[in-house]
Amino acid sequence: AADTPLSTLQALLAAPQTALRERPLANLVNDPKLNAPECLTPLS
Repeated sequence: AADTPLSTLQALLAAPQTALRERPLANLVNDPKLNAPECLTPLS
């Protein structure tokens, strides 16, 4: 999301992929069916 703090983005990029998979929302973040701020897929 555009309002995500840069420090949060940097932390996500620096985290091991295993840590990302452990996050409860990790499997939902890029789900286009979600109508939520967590969805990274642009709606066309």
